[in-house]
Amino acid sequence: VVQFELGGTWAVRDPRRLPTEMWTQFDAASFMAYAGYDLYLVGDVGWLPVPPSFFDLGKRPTESRWNDEGHGLFVQGNVLCVHRTHAPAALKRVVWSSAASLLGIIAGLYGVEFLAEASGRAAVAASGNAYFINFIHNKSRNMLLRTVPVARFVDKVIFRELCASLGIVTVRAIGVYDSGEEVPFNSLPKEGCVVKSNKGAGRMRVVPERDLLTDLDVASIRNDMSSWGKPYWNKELEPQYELTVPKIIVEELMDPVPAEFKVFVWKGRARFIMTLVYESKALRKPEAVFRDFYSMNFECLPCGDFYGRILDAGVASWVEHEVASNRTAVLELRRVAERLASAVPDLDLVRVDFYWRDQQWVGSELTLTPWLIQYQVAECELDLLSL
Repeated sequence: VVQFELGGTWAVRDPRRLPTEMWTQFDAASFMAYAGYDLYLVGDVGWLPVPPSFFDLGKRPTESRWNDEGHGLFVQGNVLCVHRTHAPAALKRVVWSSAASLLGIIAGLYGVEFLAEASGRAAVAASGNAYFINFIHNKSRNMLLRTVPVARFVDKVIFRELCASLGIVTVRAIGVYDSGEEVPFNSLPKEGCVVKSNKGAGRMRVVPERDLLTDLDVASIRNDMSSWGKPYWNKELEPQYELTVPKIIVEELMDPVPAEFKVFVWKGRARFIMTLVYESKALRKPEAVFRDFYSMNFECLPCGDFYGRILDAGVASWVEHEVASNRTAVLELRRVAERLASAVPDLDLVRVDFYWRDQQWVGSELTLTPWLIQYQVAECELDLLSL
């Protein structure tokens, strides 16, 4: 691990530089990248992944990152250099976690093409033998996501219709509404339910049981729903959601939350599965989830994910007993995942998500940009896309 300081002494005409010290910030960054390091601009609370071209004077010299004290342009700050092979695994995991959360900033400031290079450089392995499903989110893929034939099935309402046309069960819908103001809280199921947006991720609220539902609850939920139709926060990287006409879906409340099985379909073939088994329906957070990876034959793979491997013997036993031993269910998961993914033309990677409930696969959603196409599979020696 190396950290070096940026600042005005890197400017080409700075009088403090000796004639023999002619490297620019771009030269230094390029050398470190060539030596096997990934580069991060150090911030107050995290690390922003940057490629060497971030420091290239020939690219976007008018942007705000540049400073000039009269001796030439330079970037201020500090750069952390983390070796992809030799740096400690724990450190790499922490830095990558921060970097992944900041990739959207790069797109917003410098555009999608710049992000492609930055995110490629930022794919830091969590261990020396890690494998990354590292699809660069390039311009051609981004343009595909802006077309209706590719993007239409990320609309959760249209996804339901697709599932119905193929005989695939989905979570029971109680109603679909054009806005949150139309949702009739007084007539919702007395046992509670879920309201969610058909657009994007994370736009969901649990409606309490009717006897416990207060006016404050209703006001809070309506306030949240009023923002769900706005442009998705990451619309430059995930433009597909902006082709979705916003609606509100009211679904039955699944108690407890069933296990999720996320199938990665690469070039038409289902390759592997990530499982999520929740500790509690009220704790839908990473730390409250047991995650693991399986081949399409439900062989447990020696892999972890973005949060590290969280394997529980009881959960593994449950997956084996409940699903893996059911040959019909195993074959059916592959079939329905590939069938749903085939509805999206021309796209390399589609992730299709299911619940396992009442001994059958229940369609959940279809995702075209899982974790910004920078899906990290840590501590894994396998090329998962060749499975």
